[in-house]
Amino acid sequence: MKLFNKILLTILLLVSTSYPQINQTIGDFEKEVSVAGLGGPRPFVGTFEFETLPQPLTPTRVYFTFEVNDEMYSKPDDVWVIRLTYHPKGVRMIGDTVFYWPEPHTLGAQYNGYFEFVPLCSGRWDFTFCQDGAGWLAALKIAYTLDQDGNIIDIGKEAHVRGYDIVSTFFNEDSIYFTQMGIGPRELFEYNFVVKPLFRIGDTSTITYYLTALGDALEGVDIKVNADNMQIISLPERISKPVLTGDTLILNMKVIPRAIRDEHIITVNLKNEEKDNRDIKHGQIICVSVFNNNGTLRYIHDDKRALPAEQSLLPDAYPEGKYGFDEIVIIPKDVSKKIIRKEHYKIQNNN
Repeated sequence: MKLFNKILLTILLLVSTSYPQINQTIGDFEKEVSVAGLGGPRPFVGTFEFETLPQPLTPTRVYFTFEVNDEMYSKPDDVWVIRLTYHPKGVRMIGDTVFYWPEPHTLGAQYNGYFEFVPLCSGRWDFTFCQDGAGWLAALKIAYTLDQDGNIIDIGKEAHVRGYDIVSTFFNEDSIYFTQMGIGPRELFEYNFVVKPLFRIGDTSTITYYLTALGDALEGVDIKVNADNMQIISLPERISKPVLTGDTLILNMKVIPRAIRDEHIITVNLKNEEKDNRDIKHGQIICVSVFNNNGTLRYIHDDKRALPAEQSLLPDAYPEGKYGFDEIVIIPKDVSKKIIRKEHYKIQNNN
């Protein structure tokens, strides 16, 4: 019996030390804030309690208690409006993001509520609670971080939560839906895209791009596709007709991930660059995949700023390829020009 207890204790210690100790309660916010000599007391402070730890594509509820910290923000018969802001790339909200805190707002008065969200991506994602009229400096900010496999890394005040380099998009068993991280000043399109079925080594998947024009391309749009460790089975059609701001386009492409130990990348470059056109706009949509040893998808992202995957994250069941793209395809908008397809597979294609 003593031996059994000793074995059980050893197992429990191993399990408890294999996961980070995450504090699900966040509180102790500073009552006064300042930056470069500007600031003052917060209108309210608070405590947040995560009912469960965030998990990919799973609803997570967070309870909060706000407490009046300074009465200077109060007016008779006033209702405080508290707005919750977040990044739609990382989370999908369930329920309210605007909260109405009625009187009284005397010192120490409290307001209780909760918000609920679904994690969509790895990385660090924050939530900001700000009272109308109080300014962002006085806001309460919390955050959490998940790694590329959906494991929780950290929860806490936004300023204290560490980031994570890989912003992978979580997926179910059927398909993957991507939303754009952000839109730059020279972006030609706002995009979303879908991969269905999930990428798998040696199998065919379709990538469908949904593009909404943010500028005019009166002579059409040039397309260039770079494929790294992907075999392109079918190409998107030319964009040879005029595109006007607000137009929606759909591009389809079929690909097969090849059995190579490396990241698998499909990059679509779009441009309306024309002679004498001062309003040059570009677009780039990247899709980067990493696989498991059995050929299934481990994680996937569309982050153009991401560093290459660490070697420890790559499967060791496949050979390494040589440097360079497998295929470069240019699809000009001008129908009189040929589609240029350059292939130089780094490993003989056996798929």
